[in-house]
Amino acid sequence: MQLFHDEVDVRHTSDTIGMVIDVAGWYSSKLLKPPQSMRLLPLSPYAPELNPVEHEWDELREKHFHNRDLGSLDALEDQLEVDQQT
Repeated sequence: MQLFHDEVDVRHTSDTIGMVIDVAGWYSSKLLKPPQSMRLLPLSPYAPELNPVEHEWDELREKHFHNRDLGSLDALEDQLEVDQQT
């Protein structure tokens, strides 16, 4: 996560960034040092409806991956590419 923050800082040196985060452990590490221009805005711990990424997973599960076992992450990525092209 630190590498990601550092990269965002390099790419957006003149911007002030508010980054919405969930309560994953890597966001709460005492070793994580966000750049001065970045403010971490934590979501409530039990409110997945506030995290827009959760809705993306619902959409993918409902329309593309229900009742399927693709066997590997590579197979999942391949299927996403096929679905995106159609």
